Amino acid sequence: MKTIALVGSPNCGKTTLFNAVTGLHQHVGNWAGVTVERKEGTQNGVKWVDLPGVYALSPYSAEEKVTIDYLSGGDYDEILQIVDATALARGLYLTHQLTQLSRPMTIALNMMDECRKRGITIDTEELSARLGIRVLPMSARDGTGVPELLRALKDGAKTPKSPPSAPYTAIIQRMKSALPAGNLPSEFRAWKALEGDEMGAAEAARAGQAQLRAQSGMSAAAALSALRYAWADDLCAAVRRGNPDNPTRADVIDALVLHPVLALPILAGLLALMLSLAFGRFGSGLSDWLTNIILMIQSALDGVLRHWQVAEALRRLIVEGLMTGVGSVVSFLPMLLILFACLSMLEDSGYMARAAFLMDRPMRALGLSGRSFIPLLLGFGCSVPAALSARSMRGERDRRFTLLMIPFVSCSAKMPVFAALSTLLPGGAWMIFALCALGISLAALIAQILRKTVFPGESAAFVMELPPYRLPLMSSVLRKVLRRTGEFLSRACSVILLSSMVVWLIGRFTWTGAWAVSTQESILGSIAGAIAPIFAPLGFGSVAVTAALLTGLLAKESIISTLAVLAGQGSIRAALSASLPTPAAALALMTFVLLYPPCAAASASIIKGLKSRKLSVLMVTGQCLLAWICAWIAYRLAIA
Repeated sequence: MKTIALVGSPNCGKTTLFNAVTGLHQHVGNWAGVTVERKEGTQNGVKWVDLPGVYALSPYSAEEKVTIDYLSGGDYDEILQIVDATALARGLYLTHQLTQLSRPMTIALNMMDECRKRGITIDTEELSARLGIRVLPMSARDGTGVPELLRALKDGAKTPKSPPSAPYTAIIQRMKSALPAGNLPSEFRAWKALEGDEMGAAEAARAGQAQLRAQSGMSAAAALSALRYAWADDLCAAVRRGNPDNPTRADVIDALVLHPVLALPILAGLLALMLSLAFGRFGSGLSDWLTNIILMIQSALDGVLRHWQVAEALRRLIVEGLMTGVGSVVSFLPMLLILFACLSMLEDSGYMARAAFLMDRPMRALGLSGRSFIPLLLGFGCSVPAALSARSMRGERDRRFTLLMIPFVSCSAKMPVFAALSTLLPGGAWMIFALCALGISLAALIAQILRKTVFPGESAAFVMELPPYRLPLMSSVLRKVLRRTGEFLSRACSVILLSSMVVWLIGRFTWTGAWAVSTQESILGSIAGAIAPIFAPLGFGSVAVTAALLTGLLAKESIISTLAVLAGQGSIRAALSASLPTPAAALALMTFVLLYPPCAAASASIIKGLKSRKLSVLMVTGQCLLAWICAWIAYRLAIA
């Protein structure tokens, strides 16, 4: 089977093309590093390998290492480089390195529609002639040129011309002669050796670097990089027409959303609007409608099971345990659909990358950088991919620091809990916004403490590309919403289903196997009852709430399902009212859920990334203590 390696810089449209060709749908975002591992798919007998986006073939980040390792291994037939036509010179810098691999190669010039809007034209035939390979225009976003690209790839690709190395040809030739035999072409290895990468012949490399420094007046790496940029700029000037520096619509929008004074209020306003739509009257109305449908189904199922004379214990397990538990969580699906849709539209529009950029200065005040904002932003969806994103960050300090901040972000699994508890409080959706703000504020406070104790020093420099603004494609938004919804329903049908069943069983039977008259006499009552006094000063020291918090360590959504199962109520509000005597107790519980350790999957992912038993223990114990203290303060303020 023919294998094509997809290579390109971040945000060039590489993954969009991969999804369109193979039908697979991985996460497509607007920030560098969203693809951490390579993805594979097949189409008409061709295997496509989507490699992580890189700007250059230098193994300094996890993304670059994955790409270089694969290209060095040679387990592919040809390279398809996707180049952002609106940033041609930057793409050609990577082209220079790829041509030195001496592998069959094709270039797809993506975003040609954006070029036309800016009045830019590119002579693809001239570019093809100069490189010695096919160069094909396309727009992966709307599919223009993709069929022509696929037909051309069937004919096979050509090996590109080797780029010139003058005025350093003699130095590079001496380096090639000194290198031991290897799998990669000597031209590529000679350049990399002179740039400082380990390629063997260390003594010859040091001598060549000294000669480059003497001839150019700069370091060897800088001299060779400047040569690549000069080649790319000259080639770009020869094939591009029009003025790419004319002000664009993106420049006008950026003047507003990146304004020194207005930028942060705009970001806060967008987040507030998103939460208001999801958890305000619109979202809660849809949730109430779905709740009524679930209650009708539950009542009908109960009637059918009674008609079939199913054993009472089994009937109650199905109706009171499984249906009540899972239904109580699924009823919040409309709210999450709105939240997922809003996040996807902001992401696809290009705004989220700007949010990371404008957060760089505030994050640096905390000892982090805008790069840390990316995994924290992913945390609003789920803490697991957020932790995976943070684990790919370069620099142990930044990686560990960011991982410890992720639990303070309100993930989508916590949102149903907040939405349910907010019905007992005045303010509704604004209480959820205030709670998210509290988590961010506490994260900032803890970051300042960690910066001065555990993580002294400065964060690594943050450089990122701002993608062009685009109207989100509904097909792309729908794919992301469906993927995230599928993950949510998968948890509802697995972890929450199992936990609801277990909670119902141990909440209805005693240690001797007899039917428990009350929850306090049950197995669950004896376990949770031993822990419940810890929460008494917080206003929610009941067996039911304690049991819910314990199951919440597996999955935060199960907090709601556990309370519903133990209360025997299909109505979420009725179940909460039975367990929480006052609004103050509800506020304290919201605060505790915000801050105590995340679900088991997220905790495991964070701990794996920390690679430190000391920091792992600090995270878990510190969050438990912080959650208790803040919940106690919230409760005391509420009853004052």
